[in-house]
Amino acid sequence: ALGGREAADIILWRRPKVSASILGAATAAWALFEVAEYHFLTLACYAAMIAMLTFFIWTNASAFMNLPVPRIPETILSERTAKQVILGLHRRLTWFVHRLYAIACGEDIKKFIMTVVSLYIASVVATCFSSLTLLYLGQYSATNIFSASRDCRSLAQWTE
Repeated sequence: ALGGREAADIILWRRPKVSASILGAATAAWALFEVAEYHFLTLACYAAMIAMLTFFIWTNASAFMNLPVPRIPETILSERTAKQVILGLHRRLTWFVHRLYAIACGEDIKKFIMTVVSLYIASVVATCFSSLTLLYLGQYSATNIFSASRDCRSLAQWTE
């Protein structure tokens, strides 16, 4: 239900180092984008400039110090992996569009009204917060909800 055993372990903090790393990265991203008011493109450009400067200095210094020139692999991500990720995203997007189409065709009027109202509420909430803040709060809330439900289930097992 949570995307597989490994994803569930991370979300439910059964792997605390990985979960803490993800939470730390999300907090750092939130701080950069919300508090420091960086934009993604600006940050990506700075990262590219730092990487280029590092390789430039390393390459020029290696000539003086008789060190090997840094080698960058031709493909960091294999073509097969990239295709699998894109096909997975395409499958989910197609499912979502088909689901909205089926609801919009009016097969179930109650579901149609609930979907329209939910989308409207989501749009109103989205205008009050940035997308990154909503994503961060959603992940934090989901972690607490799943953790609480796990505690309730384990408590129920002990009382039986």
